[in-house]
Amino acid sequence: MLRTEAVGGDRVAADVQITARTLGRDQSGTAVLVFTRASGRLLLAEIPIFEVR
Repeated sequence: MLRTEAVGGDRVAADVQITARTLGRDQSGTAVLVFTRASGRLLLAEIPIFEVR
């Protein structure tokens, strides 16, 4: 996780660094994940940016 930011009373955005192995090749990149609070938990609401190279 690179950073987080509150984007409303019940929403949090997180910039993350991702490393994944696909077809035997390592790839990395960044993504923005948006979480919402519900019943005392954080739930993934959306992924507006997902860029892996």
